[in-house]
Amino acid sequence: MRRKAALAALPKHPSWPTYIAEHEREIADIERRMARMLRGHAAVDQRQIDFWRGQLSILLWQLRMPNLAEHNLIRFLRSQGVEVEEEEEMVDV
Repeated sequence: MRRKAALAALPKHPSWPTYIAEHEREIADIERRMARMLRGHAAVDQRQIDFWRGQLSILLWQLRMPNLAEHNLIRFLRSQGVEVEEEEEMVDV
């Protein structure tokens, strides 16, 4: 439960917008590199494409993880009979 609470608190940290922006920049960069390789006339390196796809999956998971943790924490608290105020709930999960 402490881990869920700690993860749920991440989006409230003052540096969270910087973290999001850096991830979004990295995602855009990977997508550009993938598109450039796929548009190119040289042979496509499937291993590189698979590596980039893995990186994208990890980056997207890292962005979603705190919201999912908060959602799971709220669900757990409600199952234990704890009232959670509506403004505390995560809308986007």
